[in-house]
Amino acid sequence: MNVDETVALFRHGLESGRMAQGYVISGAIQGPARDAVGRILQLLFCMDSQPPCGQCAGCRQASERAHPDLTWVEPEKKSRIISVAQMRVMQQRMQQTSFSGGWKACVIYAADRLNAQAANAFLKLLEEPPEKTLFLLLTDSPQFLLPTIVSRCQRVNVAGAADALRPEWRDRTLAIMKEAGGAGPVTAMALAERTARLLAEIKAQAAEEVKAETDSETVEEETNTLNARIDARYKEKRKQIVLLMLSWYRDVLMATVGMEDEILEHADCQADIRAKAARIPVTSARNNIGIAEHMNRLLERNVSESMALNMAFGAWR
Repeated sequence: MNVDETVALFRHGLESGRMAQGYVISGAIQGPARDAVGRILQLLFCMDSQPPCGQCAGCRQASERAHPDLTWVEPEKKSRIISVAQMRVMQQRMQQTSFSGGWKACVIYAADRLNAQAANAFLKLLEEPPEKTLFLLLTDSPQFLLPTIVSRCQRVNVAGAADALRPEWRDRTLAIMKEAGGAGPVTAMALAERTARLLAEIKAQAAEEVKAETDSETVEEETNTLNARIDARYKEKRKQIVLLMLSWYRDVLMATVGMEDEILEHADCQADIRAKAARIPVTSARNNIGIAEHMNRLLERNVSESMALNMAFGAWR
């Protein structure tokens, strides 16, 4: 969901009294995900009747991270780790009475940097949190969080410009899909190679984004950590390519069984989708979806991209 949808989700939680006490906010931590957290804090601390107004003292203090009921925790500059000592200080603050008589909030920025001791200390607090406390774990690498922490939080994925596929990448993927299926092994291999080149460009873009989000003057990122963040960002983008392929074959199946054009996701490709549907039976159309899903599972298990792509393009009909 985008930033506005994320804020609307929290507004509903506040108004309905069903706010969870812990959320993993996943996305670009110097982009849309951080923006969403800022607006959530304004929503929480706004003094206006229609929050967030963005103008009152509560909203300004939230934006400046100066609100007395807000605790902001982030990795130490040298180690780039969130330590157990930081967690203990945060725990003391969160257990104090609210200054404003309302909510207390804690943002753990780059929460994937919690070391083992810090993560376990936070888990204990999360298991028995004080009343009217909200924990926002902001991260672009949720897979590195302690599973027991994730299981006690709600997951919110915040998308934005940094997460979106470029129109060029979408167009190139759909152009490949128009040629895929039943064209022989040589063509299948060529299409797999074209897809691999596209993915290489996407990975390079992911690396540029992550490096641009790194403050080189204050952050001394270890090579392994930086590479892990790049890999996580790339896999999110690659997943969108795979889902695009899956949605293409969903449209083909819909056309095969005679569904109306209005329900097709790729309205700009109706002629190609109808032509493909006319050449294959319903059983093949269903199998094509299964092949795309199998390719996705292989990639998620870190099977070689080349192997997964060649398998899919060689099997599609």
